[in-house]
Amino acid sequence: MKSVQLHTGFSGGISGDNVQRLQLFATMNVPPNVAIKAPANNATVPFGALNSITFQAAAVDYEDSNCCKMVWTSDFDGQIGIGAKVVYSIPTAGPRTCK
Repeated sequence: MKSVQLHTGFSGGISGDNVQRLQLFATMNVPPNVAIKAPANNATVPFGALNSITFQAAAVDYEDSNCCKMVWTSDFDGQIGIGAKVVYSIPTAGPRTCK
């Protein structure tokens, strides 16, 4: 927490100094807040029942409005897309962990 003094003067012949104390609260280097919207955690997609799956997330960074490059990866297929919304075609059957 930082403390700053603000001195204000008066016009129109009034003399004096009015001191106001203003406290600034600043939090520095806070990581972005990321929320995965789809699919649900531990979702199961039967192979063949669905040709593709949509990955969607939102991110907010209070220090930088253009904050985040989202990269989606699979432990089986590697990188599967970049962006807040990615539609991925599942190439083969098998379990995957996606981040």
